[in-house]
Amino acid sequence: MSNRRAIVMFTIAMALLFMSCGVREEVIKKEPIEKRLDAQRLFFTAKERLKRRNLSEALYYFKRYLDTNPKGKTLFEALYHISEIYREEGRPTESLKYLLRIESTFPYSSEIAEIQFKILETLDLLKRYDEIIWRGERWMEDHPDDPHLEDLALILSRAYRERENRIDAFRDIMKLIERVEDRYKRLKLSAYLDSLIETGSLEELSTMEVYAKGDILTHIIIRKAELLLAEKDYKKARKMALIAQQSGIPERWKKRFESIINALKENMRFGSYTIGCLLPLSGKLSVYGREVLQGMELALEPFSKDRGPDIRLVIYDTEGEPEKASDGVKTLSKERDLLLIIGPLLSKNAIPASKEAQRLGIPIININQKDGVTDIGDKVFRNFLTPSLEISSLLKRCMFEYGFRRFAILYPQNGYGTYMMRIFQDMATQMGGLIKATISYDVNETDFTRIIKELVGLDTINDSWVKEMALRFKALEEEDTIFFLKENEPYPYVDFEAVFIPDIPRRVAMIAPQFPYNNIKDVVLLGTSLWQDEELLKIGAEYLQGAIFPVGFFPEKGEEKVMDFLKRYAENFNDRPGILASIGYDTISFIRHVIEKNPLINREDISEAFIKVDDYDGIYGRWKFNADGEVIRTPIILTIQGKSFVPLRD
Repeated sequence: MSNRRAIVMFTIAMALLFMSCGVREEVIKKEPIEKRLDAQRLFFTAKERLKRRNLSEALYYFKRYLDTNPKGKTLFEALYHISEIYREEGRPTESLKYLLRIESTFPYSSEIAEIQFKILETLDLLKRYDEIIWRGERWMEDHPDDPHLEDLALILSRAYRERENRIDAFRDIMKLIERVEDRYKRLKLSAYLDSLIETGSLEELSTMEVYAKGDILTHIIIRKAELLLAEKDYKKARKMALIAQQSGIPERWKKRFESIINALKENMRFGSYTIGCLLPLSGKLSVYGREVLQGMELALEPFSKDRGPDIRLVIYDTEGEPEKASDGVKTLSKERDLLLIIGPLLSKNAIPASKEAQRLGIPIININQKDGVTDIGDKVFRNFLTPSLEISSLLKRCMFEYGFRRFAILYPQNGYGTYMMRIFQDMATQMGGLIKATISYDVNETDFTRIIKELVGLDTINDSWVKEMALRFKALEEEDTIFFLKENEPYPYVDFEAVFIPDIPRRVAMIAPQFPYNNIKDVVLLGTSLWQDEELLKIGAEYLQGAIFPVGFFPEKGEEKVMDFLKRYAENFNDRPGILASIGYDTISFIRHVIEKNPLINREDISEAFIKVDDYDGIYGRWKFNADGEVIRTPIILTIQGKSFVPLRD
């Protein structure tokens, strides 16, 4: 009985045990499923209410979802929707709390840039400017290509304005403004930068200048000039104005810039300039000095004060003497408002005058061909067609367009002839040409028969030499080539295509007929700018047809400004201008052009300005100075047709 009772009790105990285990297993499995289903229902209910724009109920269910499932898969989305609902309800503090929770919980999310920008927008609503500044600067560095940069710039500008952090504000907005494409936003940022500049001190503006560029930089420089004017620091104000001018003045700042210029002119005596001139106005060369002066005076004649700068010429008569030229520089240096000196005209005066001008720091523009004069220093310039420029242009045309390779040189035994011969020889060789003969002659020579015969070997030639040359060139296949020669008749050996003759028109006219007379045909005669003389046409045109030579100025070009120059010169002086008059005219016109481009120019600045100007277009065409002070322009190549000089066509 007892055993039976024990079995029953054991059976009951086991049953209870199994029942209890079954219940526990059911609770463990069932409760998470219910919770999960409940959280999902809450989230979808919240989204459904949000879709219906029932914000209060959506907020309730999203928050219930967070309480039920604080680490669920849709946690990011729930937090974001809660922050947006608070934002729409005008509760930025609560919105910020949930945005910060997203930032800390999901720091590596692909949406973190968007969230952090939302934080910045919310801080802007809360006017927490210090946080905006440090967060904004970091966000800008972390996300340099984000499309929200445009809006960040506006947010930062407000924060900086409130905190009066002007330098950092300027720096960061300058970084951002270049990336802003929206025109309205860009204008708004520009206006903010303008306000920073307008209210900045000189010290602040100097710091801003480091970060600025373009029109904004020009604004800073103009504002600095205005502040310096107010402090009566005219020297520094002028420097700022010159910098602004070199940068280019935008249309919106032109009136203010003009006001600065006028104030500086009033206080620093700008606008009136003296130009000294070293010219031979007495002695046997005075005719040339007067021609240059007439060209200069013509260039100044139409320019009254209301049409351009007030330029005064002061002339010093060098009498053609080197000592006088040097003394002239010293005398002119004492003139009030002296800007520069033009001259001397004679090569022998160039070195002493230029050395003295360089020593005194006075810019000087030589109008002569003296070799090496511009090597004296940075104040020395030359506006004259140099021998090197003449010969270079002549050889380029002959060799590269006409294919000439073999040349002969006939030159007078004087300084000019020897110098031009050496330049021609050196340049032709450097360009791949051959100098087949070089012969000099006395400047008093009047019979050039012997010279020409020597050039082609007629002074030593004989029949045996002719036969030898004929055999060499395989000409014996036609016996007539040697038997047509009469007894003892010389035969010229011409192994060149052109002859260079650097001499004056009178002697060239005597030399030229000797070529056809000695049976020398199909040879082109080459000359220098000295050939541009009506005398050459009168006495030698018949034998100079097709001759080629370079010139600096050719009145018959037909351009409007050239024709105007010719007309006005004739009206004023009852004469036709030569090259010297044109050089005087164009030199003054160039200087006026430089002054108009640089209204605050002075003696210290004009040398640099000369080199920078590259848009002057005068009666010589477009020309400028290079860094060495030499004029850069393309000579005109002339030829002779009939009784006229004619430009050689390209």
